[in-house]
Amino acid sequence: MAQNNRALIRVYLKPILIFGLLISVVGCVSISYKPSLSLDQSPKTIKARALLHKFSDNSPEEDKDTKLGGVSVAEPGTIEGDLATGVTNAILSDFHNNRVFLEIEKSMEHPDVVIQGRIVRFSGKGGMNALGWFTIPISIVWLLGLQVQTVEEEVLIEVILERPDGSLIGKYLGHGGDSEDFSMYTQVALSAPSRTNNAFGVAITKIREQMIKDEVKIVQ
Repeated sequence: MAQNNRALIRVYLKPILIFGLLISVVGCVSISYKPSLSLDQSPKTIKARALLHKFSDNSPEEDKDTKLGGVSVAEPGTIEGDLATGVTNAILSDFHNNRVFLEIEKSMEHPDVVIQGRIVRFSGKGGMNALGWFTIPISIVWLLGLQVQTVEEEVLIEVILERPDGSLIGKYLGHGGDSEDFSMYTQVALSAPSRTNNAFGVAITKIREQMIKDEVKIVQ
């Protein structure tokens, strides 16, 4: 009789344990995301007055898809407002506060240059990876520190500089991204937004460097 009771306990306890481990990994965390930049002051100011237009969002739908068993920073309901506005405002703030251009505004009379841009990729996702899903039936092994979660982010931005008459000055592409695996003891949902903004910062830093190298062409 006791042996039967122990068997029944194991039968009922196993799904409860698996469910508990799933909750501990996937979590019930609700996050919000806002694109932002935290970069150093530009080593050189491009001596031009710049008019900044709203960037176009050409990122694929998969960047905005929900992450099964995790989070996606660009999905509706997670990102604050729309992606194009958030990215444009973040770049405006960075270029203004860190003196990338002598002056930069969204509305300006007689600018020296006009800045447009495209969001090619903007994704930040964290949650269960293939190893995690595969080992659900034996999820007790997660307790040993098995890396069953992945956070991956990718940002690809193109900035286009033109004269007010529409003639092209230059196109500048910046890319940032990374991927890292974690055990169940890391709450990846909380790290996805900051990691995505780090990738965003890497992309914009590369663009800033390219534009500074083109300063003579930009200000002529």
